[in-house]
Amino acid sequence: MNAMLKRLQEIADSKRVAIVPPIKKTMTDVLLARGASLPNQLSDGRFVFSRMAGPRKTTEFLRIKNLPTKTLEETDLAESLRVPGGTLKLWPVQLQALLEAQKSKGLLGCIAVGYGKTIISVLLPTVLRAKRPLLLVPAQVKSQLIAHDLPRIKQHFRVHSSLTIASYEELSRAKGTSFLESLEPDVIIADEVHKLRYRDTARTRRFLRYMQAHPETLFCGLSGTILGKSLEDYGHLAELALRESTPLPRSRKELLEWAAALDPKHRSPMPPGVLVELCEKPKPSIIEVREAFRDRQKSVLGFVATAGASVSCSLILNAMVVEVPASVRNLLSKVDDCDVEGNALEDALAVARVKRQLSQGFYYRWAWPDGIVNQAWLDARNEWHKAVRQFLLRRSIAGLDSPMLIANAATRKAPRVPKAVIDAWNGWRIPKETEPPPVEPVWIDEFLIDAAMKWHGENESGIIWYEHRAIGEKLRARGITVFDAGPEQSATLVELAQSGKTPVIACSIKAHGTGKNLQAWAKALMLCPPPGGTIFEQTLGRLHRAGQEADEVVFDLCTHTEDLKEAIEKATAEARFVEQTTGQRQKLLYATRT
Repeated sequence: MNAMLKRLQEIADSKRVAIVPPIKKTMTDVLLARGASLPNQLSDGRFVFSRMAGPRKTTEFLRIKNLPTKTLEETDLAESLRVPGGTLKLWPVQLQALLEAQKSKGLLGCIAVGYGKTIISVLLPTVLRAKRPLLLVPAQVKSQLIAHDLPRIKQHFRVHSSLTIASYEELSRAKGTSFLESLEPDVIIADEVHKLRYRDTARTRRFLRYMQAHPETLFCGLSGTILGKSLEDYGHLAELALRESTPLPRSRKELLEWAAALDPKHRSPMPPGVLVELCEKPKPSIIEVREAFRDRQKSVLGFVATAGASVSCSLILNAMVVEVPASVRNLLSKVDDCDVEGNALEDALAVARVKRQLSQGFYYRWAWPDGIVNQAWLDARNEWHKAVRQFLLRRSIAGLDSPMLIANAATRKAPRVPKAVIDAWNGWRIPKETEPPPVEPVWIDEFLIDAAMKWHGENESGIIWYEHRAIGEKLRARGITVFDAGPEQSATLVELAQSGKTPVIACSIKAHGTGKNLQAWAKALMLCPPPGGTIFEQTLGRLHRAGQEADEVVFDLCTHTEDLKEAIEKATAEARFVEQTTGQRQKLLYATRT
């Protein structure tokens, strides 16, 4: 077998085939599998694809190519949803999404930030005549939805009387194993459905298991950022929503082939193969193939994607360069050697993480008592985390889909838990009882805090977006009102936004970069631009959205280190892929840059 693998790798090196990593076997594979044999799958799970041919003409390709084009007839749906005295009207994209969901019995809505997804998600249970509807939303949005948005919507539209609203975080908790089974929803609406993008998370595994056990359940997913880096992000969501009409391959293997051909910067790129048949012109470029695939998707009933900008005002992105002190520059130059001031960094991810921190003038480290590192504690911890990751990658078992549940089962030596996992747990559970060392920020220079305070002095109104708690604490110490995580913080921020008072404040991107209506502000400073297109798009959409009354929204982006510049470039590349593939206009691309 080793000789065969070596020979296959030699062939791969000669550029005749591409070998890609093994597919993570999860419940999604069971859900999407069609029982086809895989003669070109190696014993270690990897697939061998023909690099020269690209995606092939299969029954799945022909099914997608020949899907009927959507047709919608005029109906009185909008009037039937209105309550007596209601004056609010549905926007065209909201009505289209509801009509298509009603006709197709499902919906995948690539609805851009600011297009009114909240009203769509709340009205879908009424349109689909659900009995036990469930609406999933991010935790930081739930309180705002229940306290503010829902009462307002009920003044104008018929909202389902039995609608249950829950957060994705409730589905993720250890005791959330039977969360869906206890509710038995017959319609599940997922707002910000990209939260179900990754199939190896506990919440996605539980969601998929429920859908497999209850295939009659209707599913609607909405997000302004449904696509991140790959078609793999939403292949399973498209099938659950649209079933036989999904515009993506239902075969896991074919989905990977299409992704290898269409995804940007794929590590094993393939030519478009048969996908060129989606284009009208001969010998199309890869961009033209992506656009043809986009048009095929958008023409399918139940797949709704917004195209134009949802806001009439301009969006301006300013590159703001801050002078970096020599002390910070010197440390940044040494981080690639996996060391920062004598603190070893364990891997490339740690190096990237510390670079982002140093770009802001500090880094986090374990605060070991008396400076003595407990290496045995670290080794046991790493072995346990590694064992859990490997277990979750290979299995999806009810009651064993989170680290806490696996730990409980390993303690009982449950037969479903492999010996390697039990051994790793036995090696970790005693050291685990030791109080973990706290994490502390080590400040090299507060140059970025100084820059933020200068920006604060130059603006009467604005939001300073930050990523790390250490930054938020420094800004608070300098007298700025800071909104970090927590339901009380969220509620206070919403009240401030609705009050019309818009002083300079600071907000955590993680806590408030999604779901908040912050169009009362029109200017912002982003201290640490996120490297992902999804987070970037969502954060821009807090201010640049419907209801914004300013002529222009301005974001000042800190670009004072190569790592921050690369983060913006990476996010822009992801945004370009999203726009080419789904047709959903991206703020990062149509914004004016100075």
